[in-house]
Amino acid sequence: MNLVDKLLKFDPSKVANPERKVTLKLPKLGNKPFEFNCKALDADVYAEIQEEQVEYKIKKKGGAEMKFSTHQGKLKKILFGCAELKNKELIAHFGVKTPFELIEKILVPGNIDDLSDVIDDLSGYELDDDEIEEEIENL
Repeated sequence: MNLVDKLLKFDPSKVANPERKVTLKLPKLGNKPFEFNCKALDADVYAEIQEEQVEYKIKKKGGAEMKFSTHQGKLKKILFGCAELKNKELIAHFGVKTPFELIEKILVPGNIDDLSDVIDDLSGYELDDDEIEEEIENL
């Protein structure tokens, strides 16, 4: 059966972004486990986050400089992938002004990496160890 035939047999009402519940121990909150509802990002949101991570500057004397800001990208992935962290009551409860401040207040860097990695995986960006090693060698 070819792709077209398979897709025509699929119920379009069942198209949905992948989701997963993830339990993390949060050291900043007494190392207690908390469950996060994570979901895949839409392609346009993911692309926007990736574009914002790259800062490209043209130098006056020629040439160019490129900088990568992965931390902000990870925070945005978490914000869009774990929507419950946008809760206004939760933000006020922790005495912060934005969801980004909330994320940084309750999560340590390893938690941020873990949630960002889960959202990447749900969004279809899973790299196995061999691919990661090959990418590092090609840098």
